[in-house]
Amino acid sequence: MISNAKMLGYKPNSAARNLRLNRTGAVGFHIQRNASLSSAYMMEFLRGAAEGAHAEDYDLVLLAAGASERLKTSPSVDGIIIADPFSTDPAARTLLDTGITVVSGEACPPGLETAATVRADHEGGLTQILDHLYSRGARSIGLLAAGDHSGWGIEVRRTYNHWAEQHDLTKVIVEIPPVDNRLAYSISAGHEMLRTHPTLDAIITTTVGSAKAIAEFASAAGRQVGADLLLAACLDTGDNESERTITALDVQPHELGRRCAATLISLIVGGSSVPATQLVSTNVRIRPSTLGS
Repeated sequence: MISNAKMLGYKPNSAARNLRLNRTGAVGFHIQRNASLSSAYMMEFLRGAAEGAHAEDYDLVLLAAGASERLKTSPSVDGIIIADPFSTDPAARTLLDTGITVVSGEACPPGLETAATVRADHEGGLTQILDHLYSRGARSIGLLAAGDHSGWGIEVRRTYNHWAEQHDLTKVIVEIPPVDNRLAYSISAGHEMLRTHPTLDAIITTTVGSAKAIAEFASAAGRQVGADLLLAACLDTGDNESERTITALDVQPHELGRRCAATLISLIVGGSSVPATQLVSTNVRIRPSTLGS
């Protein structure tokens, strides 16, 4: 029978199969309201998730973001990916309360719990950046990072604190709150950090975009970026050629998204054991902002 079906070019009817299994054949994708879907990072994450879902014959559905009230009905999906979960995101909490299987892309902050997590190795990557800055002579390094509302922000600050203590260096940290315009806040915080700590010889900020803006401000103030002030970013967005001058951490968002989808669908179909946490390797991109021209 199977050989005859193949010979006739028969393809399984996915709608009938999903009806028989009581599934929708779709997984949802949720990002926080103030995250930018148009950013290079999020677009790559989304592409990876779509690729991972398609490989398992699933559709990927973008869920409405920003809902502050409880859902009247659960989303018509078999599972949900939450990208970069924030504890301050009411929609994420609502989705977790539906009972639908959820996988997070990046670690969950305290108070949120998903069935599994796929996260980037921020600890290993940031340690490499800090070691690189130290080798370039930096001894006063400031950090701009997300606060306790962000799982990866917690990991970044913990890594920085541990490294600074190991090297007996003074810590200079500014936490970025979950405001609507985090880029503008990060840039302003970077400017203020330079004003209040003029002896800083290196700053690690959140994204390449904020690092580039801080570089322009520092240059106008007479600092030489790449020489007497080194700049790096925790997240390599690399949206355009001008931003590829900033040393940054490539967290492989495409691979994060792909593995989130694959992990979620494995949990849905229940065919294999799935680890509670998976780590995606990161790559440090060394560029002129820490090397000079």
